[in-house]
Amino acid sequence: MSTQQNETKGRKARNATRHKLVKEHERFRNKERIDLRDIANKVVKQYPNIAIEDIHIPNLLKNKRFLRRIIEQGWRLLNQLLTYRSEKTKDRVIQVLP
Repeated sequence: MSTQQNETKGRKARNATRHKLVKEHERFRNKERIDLRDIANKVVKQYPNIAIEDIHIPNLLKNKRFLRRIIEQGWRLLNQLLTYRSEKTKDRVIQVLP
């Protein structure tokens, strides 16, 4: 009976810790998204024509050394935000070959 109680206590503590960690990761991701939105807004306000290098991200992900860094950068989201914001202001976004 005591082993069952210990498992339950451990489970509650683990779940509480897991929920705290999930919330912290969510806050961090939201902060990154807000930062990317701010960057996109500044760029669109400052430049009427924007040229973005058309990077094929899956090819970059084959490199194991840079895998995590590339994923964390949020290039795709920044690209989408720039395109969306520039369409609202009738500006142009041009995809340039690498």
